[in-house]
Amino acid sequence: MLAILEFIFATIGLTLIVTQSKLFKPFRKLCKKIHKKIGYFFGCPMCFGFWAAILVYEIDQYGYEIINYGFIGSFFSYLIYLCMRPLMDKYD
Repeated sequence: MLAILEFIFATIGLTLIVTQSKLFKPFRKLCKKIHKKIGYFFGCPMCFGFWAAILVYEIDQYGYEIINYGFIGSFFSYLIYLCMRPLMDKYD
């Protein structure tokens, strides 16, 4: 049970990092310049999520769980940020 949750959260984290983060924004813009469909792929959580799940599975198979934990940390950090943002905006 814990393994499937780790897999799901790592996939969500990786998908959010690539499709939504500021870190990957220049990469997404470059992909969009190269080809419109490639740019769409890296901006669409559903499209990229499929391949992210395959990548996370492969990472896990080769024993590099630490990378998956980074993806999980990213997902939960973003989730907490979204929950806390209204309070931060209210009291700033």
